[in-house]
Amino acid sequence: MLVPKFNLTFCRRVIQAAKELAGKGFHDFAASRADYAAFYAATAALLREGIACRNPFLADERARKREDLLQATERELDKIVAA
Repeated sequence: MLVPKFNLTFCRRVIQAAKELAGKGFHDFAASRADYAAFYAATAALLREGIACRNPFLADERARKREDLLQATERELDKIVAA
């Protein structure tokens, strides 16, 4: 299964970033990265068990925002073309 493998690979990269940030004294940012690493590891474990982490309401809202941004971009491009 590709997604858990991707999440675990990404988790390792995020842990490395956290270590580097901590080593440079950026402990608050390192803690944030560590939180993300835990999230990616947990997501990979859940996906491996066939449990998807998806919020349909959030997905709908993101789709609506994406469409709004695309329409706004098209309106701005139309203004440039008309000028």
